[in-house]
Amino acid sequence: MNVKFVVVGLLIIGGLFYGTEKYWQHEFEETARNGLKNFSYTPEMKDAMKDLPIKADILNQYPNLFFYVDFTQELPAQAEAIIKTKLMENSQRIACQVFSRLPEKEDKDKAKAIVNVIEEDNVAMTYIVKARFGKVLMEHKQVLTQCPEFQLLKQSVS
Repeated sequence: MNVKFVVVGLLIIGGLFYGTEKYWQHEFEETARNGLKNFSYTPEMKDAMKDLPIKADILNQYPNLFFYVDFTQELPAQAEAIIKTKLMENSQRIACQVFSRLPEKEDKDKAKAIVNVIEEDNVAMTYIVKARFGKVLMEHKQVLTQCPEFQLLKQSVS
């Protein structure tokens, strides 16, 4: 009789422990997913760009996030070529840089939830940069699971 009581008690405790872990993991994932679904330019981001000759906007069609940057001034031909070259060289780094700051800011459970959401939802960011009159200087689509920084984050939380 005592053995049955102990076994049932251990099963209840194990169930509570497992259930609590699953509950919080689900909550962290929903928080991460809602953060991505509601991603937009913050006032700090707008303040950082106010003195630059660009206009930026985000179209959030989760899981696809589109970042539009339009130059508001005409660029000299050589400057346009240099900007286009630099943007193409750094296009993956621009999209993937968010992961380099995550481990510092998030605890391991929240970082694991972010990894799960990005993998499950296959989140992608597309950057489109245009000159003043609509000429596309760069268009780059980055699936976030293909970022080297994402792979490092995934390994650090595993």
